Amino acid sequence: MKVALRQPKKPSSAAYAWETCLPFVENKRGVLIHRPVTVERYMHLRTPYLAVHYWCGNGSNGHGIFTFLAEPTAGKLVCEKCESAAIAAGLPASDLLCGHHVHKGTTKPVATCCGMVKP
Repeated sequence: MKVALRQPKKPSSAAYAWETCLPFVENKRGVLIHRPVTVERYMHLRTPYLAVHYWCGNGSNGHGIFTFLAEPTAGKLVCEKCESAAIAAGLPASDLLCGHHVHKGTTKPVATCCGMVKP
């Protein structure tokens, strides 16, 4: 199930803003699974890059580092700030999107939802 994305406040003339994407994004360089709010594709030196902004206020860009997911990878935590901001904006909770409990946590890889501690 894809979710609708917001359009960037200051769209770049060289970028293409996505309208929808899967509800979760994993960054190879990050610890948490985030919920995307905007995604832009742009070219730099003939190479396509993505700029992804998350509901928690963070963002990242790069080439080949993002994986868009229908549900979070097993053993990974969803950013609790992304989760609360997405719910406040009217999006469905991760649990509803996946049909089962999804562990949420902070930048320290410790779940805050049900006490599960990641080694």
